[in-house]
Amino acid sequence: MNMKYIFLSPHFDDAIYSCGGFIYDLIINGNEVEIWTICAGNPPVGEISPFAKSLHARWEAQTDVITIRSEEDISACESLNAKPVHFDVPDCIYRKNEEEWLYISEAAIFGDLRAKDQEIIAYMVNQIEAKIGKQEVAIFGPLGIGNHVDHQLTKKIFENVKNSKKGYYPEFPYTRDKSMKEIGYLANSMNTQSFCISERGIEKWSSAIELYASQINSFWKTKKAIREDVSAIIIKMGGQIIY
Repeated sequence: MNMKYIFLSPHFDDAIYSCGGFIYDLIINGNEVEIWTICAGNPPVGEISPFAKSLHARWEAQTDVITIRSEEDISACESLNAKPVHFDVPDCIYRKNEEEWLYISEAAIFGDLRAKDQEIIAYMVNQIEAKIGKQEVAIFGPLGIGNHVDHQLTKKIFENVKNSKKGYYPEFPYTRDKSMKEIGYLANSMNTQSFCISERGIEKWSSAIELYASQINSFWKTKKAIREDVSAIIIKMGGQIIY
């Protein structure tokens, strides 16, 4: 029986980075897939932090960053025939506690989730549950590989959404640097399902990743390296792992 699948994505790229081939194969087999990006909101009005400015420079996107990244996501989703949905929570690099930036360094965004961000969890759970309504859906959320604070946030939101059909996906490319034992430890002995990805799915997955042009240099030096990494992670993990 065909189903509707929802992938909760911390940022514009995470769900497709992690599950692009799986998403493509689900759709090709007659299922409906939507990718709901949590941290897709605009920065606050006015000056942004020096750390945020440094990331904008890396992305070669000094202005209209959210517009650029959302358009990349729309293109990537369309390439797989998935539907993008963007929520209004700002990326961690834009979040503040009164006048204090919450995350001001690379170390901070891979550290502990700040107390102020707990307010977002209840807000987003209400948003997601209202949007799902009475639909019968399966929901996938991030396992938390890499420990990025927005992944931690999305994982907590996911865990609090009431739904009987749920699964975790391990986040690529963070899984490149983790052993299967480490990934399994984070999954905390959950039941595991492995899905074989079609050759066409692997190709479409790599091509969709390439559409996030502003983000490529954060993880890869060349487009060829993307394709090599996608192939390598499929071999390493034995397909798409869902916990």
